[in-house]
Formats: sequence, structure tokens, C-alpha cells
Amino acid sequence: MGVIDWLLRRRPSGRDVAKERIQSILMFDRTGVPPQLFQLVKGDLIDSVARHLIVDRRGVEIVLTQERIHGRGRLVASIPILGPRQGRSARGLDGDPRG
Repeated sequence: MGVIDWLLRRRPSGRDVAKERIQSILMFDRTGVPPQLFQLVKGDLIDSVARHLIVDRRGVEIVLTQERIHGRGRLVASIPILGPRQGRSARGLDGDPRG
């Protein structure tokens, strides 16, 4: 489901959902990344970003794609950021290396 569909609250058709699932299965097969490992990485990535920034978890989109030219897998993440966490600052800017 694309961003415009999400913004307009459009629901994907059964055909689109099936197509997306088949594409996901093929991508996991081509890249050699098991779906369970992908889910772990996805969760870790979101949790890592959420430690420092307020994240809109409902809008997170993380997908595994494959480059056409080199055939390598690519992890593409779109994580909506609502703002910084309270008490957090950029590392080193306030003199505290822990951020």
C-alpha cells in the first residue's frame, strides 16, 4: 500500500494483497533472508530509532527489495518521526557522550 493510499485511507483489494504477499515470498527467496530474520531486524531497527526519537509506529514501512542491476537485497525503511525524545540531545553537542 502506498503513501497516498494510506493518507486517503484506501484499503487494498484482495488481489493487491495477494500480489504483495507473492512478491514478499519471492524477495525473501531471492535474497536468502528468512522472513523470521527480517521480522527481527525490522523490530530491532524500529526499537533503535524509537530510543532516540518519537516514532509513529502505525506509519512505519520497512521492505526488502532487490536491485535490478546487481541483484543485491536492499532494506528500505520509512519511519515517521514525530520529534525528539525528551531529555535527548545530539551526541557530543551538549558535552555528554551518551547523548
